[in-house]
Amino acid sequence: GLRAVAAHERIEGLRRDASAVAARLRALGCPRVLVPAMPEEDRRTVADVRRFAAELGVLARILGDHGLRLGHHNHDYEFAPLEGTTAWQVLLDELPPEVELELDVYWVAVAGRDPVAEIHAAADRLRMLHVKDLAPGSEPREVPAGAGTLDIPAIVEAGRTAGVDWYVTEQVESANPLRDIASAARY
Repeated sequence: GLRAVAAHERIEGLRRDASAVAARLRALGCPRVLVPAMPEEDRRTVADVRRFAAELGVLARILGDHGLRLGHHNHDYEFAPLEGTTAWQVLLDELPPEVELELDVYWVAVAGRDPVAEIHAAADRLRMLHVKDLAPGSEPREVPAGAGTLDIPAIVEAGRTAGVDWYVTEQVESANPLRDIASAARY
């Protein structure tokens, strides 16, 4: 009874053959493609990020012709200082409206930003939130939602206000990811 609501697809595969990616995901009934990372060469300068945003716009139109939506998933590096701004701000300013955002609240917090404020700032573009928690301590480490330091109820409420469609639990650094995902979902 499971259904795919989105798939992370590396930009390299989309650059190589976006139509083939679209055909595979349509066969699976998956309506949304998310670029899960911005390669380093696409985020060295503001001009690089602008080109990346324009490229995502082109890919969104190609995938849209196949009935799919395109989005971008953030990490902490989008929030690092870049020529007086951040890659995240450049993306917010430059991405065409058809490109959605999937905000990962853990990476927002690792970057030293407030997830709730970032949800509100990008509300008109957010369709998905990656909800994993930040463990206490000086070294960033992810834990299931409800087991860390983030205000998950406030994050979920901000997502509701923003009209987020999906809350995604994910545990990359887990010895038992299915247990931890279930724990996060229950929380």
